[in-house]
Amino acid sequence: MERNTWDRLKSQLENQMSGGDDKSSSGGDSSSATPLSESPGSKEHGDPEKSAERSLAAQLEEERKMRLHAEKKVAKLRIQRHMDANRLLELGQRNAELERQGRVDAGRLLGLEEMNAGRVQINAELTDKLRALEDEKKTVEQQLEQATSPKRRGKFSFF
Repeated sequence: MERNTWDRLKSQLENQMSGGDDKSSSGGDSSSATPLSESPGSKEHGDPEKSAERSLAAQLEEERKMRLHAEKKVAKLRIQRHMDANRLLELGQRNAELERQGRVDAGRLLGLEEMNAGRVQINAELTDKLRALEDEKKTVEQQLEQATSPKRRGKFSFF
């Protein structure tokens, strides 16, 4: 589209400078081009050729500004795309690191659970032994009490 506009404006200028009539200066497409004789600058100044040049130059300058603006926008979007890609890469690396750490933590947790299960089992065994010892202690205390009680002292003399 830019190329067509440039070609149309160039042909209008060439027609105007070669002395072509106003109808041919429209480039043959009266629906898309304004004849240079009807351009706003041609009525204000007496020289239609200079007015046409100014009009064409203004149009070209406007197109250049629009193209420059579009190129800047494209450049900004490319930069943003690269920044987004870099950020995505960083997030992917961080995710992989967290997954590795999660596996390490899961392994540690499993080890701790196994250790805890072993300790629970040892604790249960020790508790059972302690109860057995306490029962034995009570039995021995009862036997000692019976052996040293005043009622039985006369019957058995251990001392």
